[in-house]
Amino acid sequence: MMDIMEKIRSDLRYSVLRTSLNKYETPPFELPDEKLIVVIQQVEKEHEIQTKILSSKEAMDVILTEESVERSFKEVRDRYENEQDFYHELYKNNLDEAQFRASLAREIKVETILDRVTADLEEVSDVDVMIYYHMHQQKIKKPEIRKARHILITINDDYLDNTREKSLEKAQQILENLKKKPKKFSEYALKYSECPTAYQGGVLGDVKKGVLYKELEEVLFTLKEKQFSAAVESPIGFHILCCDEIQKPKTLSAAEATPMIRNLLAQRRKEICQQAWLSKIMTGDNNG
Repeated sequence: MMDIMEKIRSDLRYSVLRTSLNKYETPPFELPDEKLIVVIQQVEKEHEIQTKILSSKEAMDVILTEESVERSFKEVRDRYENEQDFYHELYKNNLDEAQFRASLAREIKVETILDRVTADLEEVSDVDVMIYYHMHQQKIKKPEIRKARHILITINDDYLDNTREKSLEKAQQILENLKKKPKKFSEYALKYSECPTAYQGGVLGDVKKGVLYKELEEVLFTLKEKQFSAAVESPIGFHILCCDEIQKPKTLSAAEATPMIRNLLAQRRKEICQQAWLSKIMTGDNNG
């Protein structure tokens, strides 16, 4: 696999990393060859489409600001506990900061062009919203929501105190303390959790299915109110979950559903418009 990794073009490496994580929830250097090849083929196709978009007449006067690239760069970097972890991740994926910034700038420009293509679309009318609501009323439901908090003990084999064995040991010790003093969950989160949510007592907020790591979701949605879990392992460490409140699913009224439906219909129109435009530029029928 290392031979394949080394042959990936430098301008595609960030896209390979992003696609690998989105598609398989695994960095590319950990994928088997057959899956890595699928990722690379998908990225090469996307890159071809992006190149057509960037060569279109709609792209001619689109200028990116340094601030927009810096904002996106900071957003990604801040997902890591510290800068050392961030740059170590770049290194593991054969990326440097310049390549990463260039890839971000390319993606931002593509998104800006696509937004411009749909800038003149008509707004979704109230009539369209009501028609959709009455046709899909039984399917328009507010999903089950769990108000949750957690304590995270990370795994990082680069540090002796954060090996998998040590992290599990820490999590289990915290659990033993919680069993004796369950009302101190927020206090323990502030004291021990290695997640930015520690400063809010470990609060994850309102969580619906499809948001957390699947390992965490499977456990959280089995807990009763005020119950906390055993140590649950995710790709980043061990979590102790607490379910503060359960909000059962319910069918939404027309008023409650209107914002969601309006956004859904607007997004559909946007996608249809963009797909039609992409079809034209891919066939060269966009010169008029």
